[in-house]
Amino acid sequence: MVFDKILDFLFPPKCIICGKLLDKNADSLLCDACETEYKFKIICCSKCSGAMTETERPVCYTCRAAKRYFDGAVSASRYTENLRKAIHRFKFRGEAHMTKTLAGLIEYAFIKSGAKAEAFDFVASVPPDMKRYRKRGFDHAGLLGKAAAEKLGIPFYDNAAVKIKSNLPQHRLNARQRASNVRGAYKVVKPDEIKGKSILLIDDVFTTGSTAGEVSRMLKKAGAKYVLVATIAKTVPKI
Repeated sequence: MVFDKILDFLFPPKCIICGKLLDKNADSLLCDACETEYKFKIICCSKCSGAMTETERPVCYTCRAAKRYFDGAVSASRYTENLRKAIHRFKFRGEAHMTKTLAGLIEYAFIKSGAKAEAFDFVASVPPDMKRYRKRGFDHAGLLGKAAAEKLGIPFYDNAAVKIKSNLPQHRLNARQRASNVRGAYKVVKPDEIKGKSILLIDDVFTTGSTAGEVSRMLKKAGAKYVLVATIAKTVPKI
């Protein structure tokens, strides 16, 4: 108990976005101001969760023109600079203490969408690139997936899909290159366990949807009935 008090004094809980000191008994590592600020209050596409105009409802022009292999996508927040920094600390610096708070944002996105936990057979996560996994030492999407599954009360299926080839980091590429870059990069190991299932697929950020789309394509090819993608944040162009 004394040791815990010393740790609380030396390392008090702080908001992962703005750094504001939080109560030591806080359930979330987001302060009230950031929790309010970083949740979507804009009209979102029902297919990709991106921002759209009132006249586009319910599906944005981009999704009308593009083939999407997932049935829907939800995100809790805009991908702002401060949130980008927080996700990068979690993803690249191994700050795993953020997991439950970030998974809480995914839970918020899921509930906000009107989806029902009982409608899903299991939660899966976008599988890691093994070279990057060995370098980082952990699977950030897997941590998010397990934590989100626990919060939502849905079973977590580890390795529903696996990555079978390495590719260039997506953030360096444009939309067309991203789609080509991940084509054929994933595989479903046990199709019989996917067939007829409704799946909640977890990742950190939704940009063009290429990565989640390719994983969803393989899940659908294996017979998945429904795939909903859920992420912490979505890049939102100005409209």
